[in-house]
Amino acid sequence: MGGGEAFTFQNPIASNLSALVDPSSHFLYSIATSLDVFTIWSIALTGLGYGCVTKLKRGTCMTVAFGWWAVVVLGGAGFAALFA
Repeated sequence: MGGGEAFTFQNPIASNLSALVDPSSHFLYSIATSLDVFTIWSIALTGLGYGCVTKLKRGTCMTVAFGWWAVVVLGGAGFAALFA
């Protein structure tokens, strides 16, 4: 498989899509790194928790949680592409 030169501390476990993207393409690599199994699961649990606490529809709370996550991910990817 990969040697020690492919290891990065920002992405130690291949639980996201960044293995499919070239790290020199900063915008796509940042988005692919954010599409992580554990991150998506924690955002889904956050949406379910907000739905239980606020007594709003779960779909609305999930949309808000994933919407804010998407804004943060796209903003971070934009900064990565801008300053790289």
